[in-house]
Amino acid sequence: MASVTTEGSNTIAVINTLSWPRNGLVVLPAGQSNAGDRVVDETNKEVPAQRLTSGELVFQSASIPALALKTYKITAGTCSITSMLKAGAFSLQNDKLSLTIDEKTGSIKSLTEVKANRELIDTTAAFQLNSFNYVPGVWDGRQSSGNSIPATDIAVKVKEQGPLIVSLLITSKAPGSRGR
Repeated sequence: MASVTTEGSNTIAVINTLSWPRNGLVVLPAGQSNAGDRVVDETNKEVPAQRLTSGELVFQSASIPALALKTYKITAGTCSITSMLKAGAFSLQNDKLSLTIDEKTGSIKSLTEVKANRELIDTTAAFQLNSFNYVPGVWDGRQSSGNSIPATDIAVKVKEQGPLIVSLLITSKAPGSRGR
């Protein structure tokens, strides 16, 4: 089936092909969303939208009935809607969870339930959550040096910072991998 397009149009039809109502994030390629970074629905009401670092535009679709569609228009300007999502130099947070990255290891050192102010991970454990630990072994797999080697040269930066998506990009050199 060929796509239905009108050259130069900045209106997008989001079609729900399922037999139940559905909503969610819609991701448009940069070339299909070059009219702007602001998205409005059929009633000209602004919906949460954000331009990703990849150049794609993502927006939140309202609930679309089963086997139906809604149209959205991409307009000039940026989204004025704010959200509870926050990305800091070493942290991510929404209204439910707060996550903190250890700047020395790149691992998760804290995951807190915001409303209860309750830590969800064991911060005294020998290894942090999502940590990289390389243990060199021998070819037969029965012996090991027993020494764990962590990742080095950790770099953390905010990748996405918007009303819909926040993320951190964590890079490192990892012994035992080609990226040494």
